[in-house]
Amino acid sequence: MTMSKKGRRFEHDVARKVTEMADDDTWCWPAGWSGNNSWPSPDIITVTPAGVRCDELKRYSDTFYIDASDLEQLLTLRSNYVHVGLVVDFAHREPTVLEPVVVDTVDVIGSFIEGASSEQRRAFGLKRVDGSDGEEESSLRVEYPSLDDWPSQQSCGGSAEEVAARKLVSRLP
Repeated sequence: MTMSKKGRRFEHDVARKVTEMADDDTWCWPAGWSGNNSWPSPDIITVTPAGVRCDELKRYSDTFYIDASDLEQLLTLRSNYVHVGLVVDFAHREPTVLEPVVVDTVDVIGSFIEGASSEQRRAFGLKRVDGSDGEEESSLRVEYPSLDDWPSQQSCGGSAEEVAARKLVSRLP
């Protein structure tokens, strides 16, 4: 199975599990046009009677970079009734959810770094990169955490999809 098919399968599985774990009047589904950049579109959308949650899901086995434009798409969707987040799932580590603190949409990378807990910032080495030293331009760098800094996936009681879904259900509006 190709990496994009695995990523899409992860999105479908998380969406299905969120729907199963949440109240009967909550629905979650993968966005049909995720990643086409013509319209801000998260990977999954969850609708509850109290509002909407839009999440971007990233699944990697090593340090990765998230382009500022991807984060900006999420912030474009954010409003009083639409909550947004970034689900990060590293192989063999407990998934986490990063949520932005939006004061100024001009600094999209800073809003996700500031919104992260101090534990998340330390474990994932969240850092803005600007293209120096051959790194990606205008990106958020997310490092693969050590076991000393972040729990293993096995210790969190379920598959990565189940743990990610539990964390998202706990953040529903």
